[in-house]
Order: sequence, then C-alpha cells, then structure tokens
Amino acid sequence: MWQPEEAMEPGSIYADFRRLGGMEPVGAALALFAESLSPGGEFRLEGEKAKKWIYRPNNFVTFQVQTRKPVMVITLRGLYVEFINEAKGTLFYKDSLALDRDMGTYSRYRIDRPNQLLPAAYFIKLAFDHFNRPRRRSSKI
Repeated sequence: MWQPEEAMEPGSIYADFRRLGGMEPVGAALALFAESLSPGGEFRLEGEKAKKWIYRPNNFVTFQVQTRKPVMVITLRGLYVEFINEAKGTLFYKDSLALDRDMGTYSRYRIDRPNQLLPAAYFIKLAFDHFNRPRRRSSKI
C-alpha cells in the first residue's frame, strides 16, 4: 500500500495517523485531499500541548487523532448550519446532521468509520470554499 514519505517521519500528521489502526488510510487520504486544495501549506502542531494538526497558512481544516480510540475529529471552517444547508439535496445531507458546533465560526465532524471518507472530503471542500469566500464585515455606525 502506498504511503507518503512523510509517514516515515516521526512527528508528522501521517505518523500520528498510525494510531488509527485500520482508519489510517482514511486519515491520510483526507489530509492529502486538504493539501491538494491548498498546495504549499503544511499541517502543524502549534503550542506546547497541541493535539490538533492545523493546516497552515490557510486554516480551513484541522485534524485531531483521539488518544484512546481509533477516532479522528476534523474541525472545519464554517458554521455547522452552513454545511447542513449546503448539503440539502445531496447524498451528504444525513451525514451533515452529525456535524457539531465548535469555537467561533468552526464546525466539528467525528470520523470513526471508513465509510465517512466521502462525506468528510465533501465537508473539507466546503470548508476550503468558506475560507476563500469574501468576508463580510459589519459596518460600525
């Protein structure tokens, strides 16, 4: 099975995915997909006790591998209601209902089964689109 060179480097997101066991290829595929949307960036752990891999410089997705279970949580740029509204009429609508609110304008999606690969990729693409759309600023009166 193909593995990126980074998978061999300790301290990389791909090395962290090894803790997922059979879900490792799902994590790797999603991270590679995110990198393909925004070439030139990289996943970084930031802070002393960092648990989330943040894609920099464009912070539209983060990955966190849970310590006790083969589960990963992705944090996505955009409100969960935006994902739900955009998924209406698609085969991802049911999956979008599993999104949770996260801090600020971010949403969270828990991945514990391989069949969540496609909806997760769809949500990552939407998060990338949210990151790139013009930001509306409220006018001060």
